Amino acid sequence: MRNTTLLLGAFLLMYLLTWPARAATTISASPNPVPTGATVTIQVTNTSGDKGAWVSIEPANSHDGSFQGYPWAYIANNGQSLPSAGVTCAAPCTVKLTAPAAGSYEARCYPDNGLTVAQGCRAALTVTAPTQGGGGGVSSIMCTGTVSCPQGTGAVTIVGSSVPGPAGPPGPAGAVGPAGPAGPQGPTGSMARGTPTKGSTCKDGDSLYDYDSETVPTKMNIWTCSPAGNWWQTSMPITVNPW
Repeated sequence: MRNTTLLLGAFLLMYLLTWPARAATTISASPNPVPTGATVTIQVTNTSGDKGAWVSIEPANSHDGSFQGYPWAYIANNGQSLPSAGVTCAAPCTVKLTAPAAGSYEARCYPDNGLTVAQGCRAALTVTAPTQGGGGGVSSIMCTGTVSCPQGTGAVTIVGSSVPGPAGPPGPAGAVGPAGPAGPQGPTGSMARGTPTKGSTCKDGDSLYDYDSETVPTKMNIWTCSPAGNWWQTSMPITVNPW
């Protein structure tokens, strides 16, 4: 019995020693460095093969799983919807992501929707600020309609038609002109003699007068109608010459 056990153990050890080990997972990112907004090509080989394996670009020195707000995708379909099946990537699998803001990053791969990076599956990546194009020579750009032409940092000659711009705001009001000449004199009016009844109403323009006596000197009372329809009384001393 002991010999049989030793023999089985020997066969098991030989089997384990001769079983081919799975190749190490590798990852690369190119181009490197890469400007912000450009496409980063990530290649992964020898993954775990599960459908939840994914890659991301995360800040360097951040903890594993710091993918929130950064580009990531599943390896099997280069998207963010869970694939129906996984791939082992015996030949390199390619995932394309967009480079984030300028800084130091790592391309990382994770197995089975996990948040722990697969062993050895890290690649440094530098993202630079986008560069401005150099100044060129003079170029002629034909524009039609509204003038909205692309132009670089060099001089640009715009040739072609354009349309009028929008109307400007109205100007300030002009100064007040000089007063016009006086109008002609109106006809001479007349005033009836009498005394209004207390509390009576009148219409605008009505007027009455009366004397206190016919002797000299005397006082004249004049009643005029206000715009509100009420009588106003004014008294003044006058000299009356009998007819």
